[in-house]
Amino acid sequence: MRKVNALIMASMLALSTSAVLAADAKPDELNSSPVAMSHRETMKLNAMQQHGMFDGLNLTEKQRQQMRDLMSQNYHDAMPKMYVDNMEAMHKLIIADKFDESAALAQAETIAKARIERQVASAKVNNQLYNLLTPEQKTKFNQNHEEMMGKMQKNLDRMQKYQEPNPQ
Repeated sequence: MRKVNALIMASMLALSTSAVLAADAKPDELNSSPVAMSHRETMKLNAMQQHGMFDGLNLTEKQRQQMRDLMSQNYHDAMPKMYVDNMEAMHKLIIADKFDESAALAQAETIAKARIERQVASAKVNNQLYNLLTPEQKTKFNQNHEEMMGKMQKNLDRMQKYQEPNPQ
């Protein structure tokens, strides 16, 4: 259960950073943003606006711009290329005539290390984003968090109910 909770929390952190750009913005504002966004990014931001931790915080334009700047400074790295390289390396191990368990283990460790580094970087950015908020916004942010955690727990409880064997 701890692993599931840790995974959910990690996912929540990753999602909440994306929500920053969508918070308090209308779809036409997203499209006219000074930060060029692809259609896919715009769709993702619209989805995040519905589930984001920054919803309802009434961010100022200055705060939104500071958050966009933080996000762009911290996510213009080689991570997408690294993910593709890792997937390609794992694919080569899968299609090999003979499975090399030690190479697969080494590749899995490389992937896990990259994910850990990414989670730490994401947590750092989330901390910086949080510290841009006013005390009132921080209170609302924490209320959003508690609300989301309640929903997640309800979903986990429901999933666990269906995983238990039926006593008959």
